Amino acid sequence: MASPARGGAAAPGWAVLDRFLLAFTAADPAGILDLFWPDALVWGTTMPTLATGPEAVQAYFAAIGGRQPGARRASWTDGAALVPSGTTILLSGTWSVGPGTGEGVILPLRLSLAVVRRGADWRIAQFHSSSGVGPP
Repeated sequence: MASPARGGAAAPGWAVLDRFLLAFTAADPAGILDLFWPDALVWGTTMPTLATGPEAVQAYFAAIGGRQPGARRASWTDGAALVPSGTTILLSGTWSVGPGTGEGVILPLRLSLAVVRRGADWRIAQFHSSSGVGPP
């Protein structure tokens, strides 16, 4: 059963998501890349094709490094976790990206992650962010 709770068996997945949001807000592309397995599958919000290697993931998030830390703020809005095994945590829900301070456009987005443990490390093995959140 999916759970919105951040504790229990899903806690490592939520911790990876929190580190992603912090690195995004800090304009730290290297910090973001460190959260992904080298063979991760990544659909970024504006990507025209699926990224299947670290070079493509790095290229996608590189633009984040061109802005000041805190210029954009990423935050989790709502969602749930599913733990199908002791090595996999699925997170799905909504997140938003907007100005760090002041007024501006806040983008509501969908996000799904598969966070996988290999050895002692938990990292993102699958990432899909898309627009389209809002009333029908």
